[in-house]
Amino acid sequence: MEDLGKVDVFISYSSKNKTVADAVVSDFEQNGIRCWYAPRDILPGQEWVTAIQEGIRSAKVFILLFTDESNASRQVMNEVALAFNAEKTIVPFKLTKQEMSDELGYYLTRVHWLDAVSQPLSDHIEELRRYVEIILSGTKPKAAEEQRTASRRIFLIAGIVAVLVIAGILVWVLKPFGLGGKKPGTNNGTVEQEQKAYAELLKQGDAYYQQGDHKNALDSYLKSLENGNTETATYYRIAEIYLAGKAGVEVDEEKGLSYLELAYNDGNGEQLTADEFYKLAYKYDSDAETRDPKKVCAFARAGAEAGSVQCMLLLGEAYWYGNGVEQDYGQVVTWFGAALDSGLEGYKREYCISCITTLVEEGHVPREAASKWLPGDD
Repeated sequence: MEDLGKVDVFISYSSKNKTVADAVVSDFEQNGIRCWYAPRDILPGQEWVTAIQEGIRSAKVFILLFTDESNASRQVMNEVALAFNAEKTIVPFKLTKQEMSDELGYYLTRVHWLDAVSQPLSDHIEELRRYVEIILSGTKPKAAEEQRTASRRIFLIAGIVAVLVIAGILVWVLKPFGLGGKKPGTNNGTVEQEQKAYAELLKQGDAYYQQGDHKNALDSYLKSLENGNTETATYYRIAEIYLAGKAGVEVDEEKGLSYLELAYNDGNGEQLTADEFYKLAYKYDSDAETRDPKKVCAFARAGAEAGSVQCMLLLGEAYWYGNGVEQDYGQVVTWFGAALDSGLEGYKREYCISCITTLVEEGHVPREAASKWLPGDD
């Protein structure tokens, strides 16, 4: 294999599907796309795991050959997790109608899939190659480009609005704004007058909410923010309405999570549930554009302490890879162990036990610190 620095694509696949992997690599390399795949590119005497990690880090694109076999492969799952945490562009190439496992879904829910279930396979491999060529050229695929265009429009509109606001300030009077709306006492009136204004709107919003009229409740709550309201409970109610899509209001996860975060920042998360902490952690873990490992850790820790098993897993993985926090295998055992103690079942239970066992066997943590969760230990 050539210098790892020149690798374009890492091919992840089950050994039972090597024929397909060989076909993909052959097509790609005949067209100038340099591939890394096992076992061809593992050097003599090189540790398998080390080679896999270096191959993923060196590649620009990670391709998953999704089959019934790879869907059940622990090795493939580990490779996907490594690629995700290395922020690689992941392209799943779907060769089966089978639904992906929940664990793969955790990493690939928002990733664009290429369907190759029908025949002939060669046509789909060609389509995959062209898709990868677009990514490698630095030109985003059509769907992503449309999203970028939409984002640019939003920023342009936001810029125009900002200019108008600044002009208004210069003409009249400087009016500072906070995260939740205008600060009390900045609307050519007294603090008491503004508090009275938003108090009436808040009271009105609560009345609508109790009646089940969430559309008018939302309208009143938002107006109360415009009039100086910065109460945590209001942020929380708005988030709840957007996230649940309550009567007359469409679900808007982005807005809902934004207000949920405001509630967290303003009230130290006192009103948030374990599941809501997980939603915030997932927000900053799942989207490459907004990914923030430190926020993931902060929300995951709060959620884990509130009893969220999903947050325990997120926090354990953060300590495993050193994402947003200093790497600490002892903490991996602590949080994976807590998830196991909380009744974790199925493949996730096996995953945690496997990780803890590996840390003990490789000498990263003492056996006595993890014996409670080791197979065969009392």
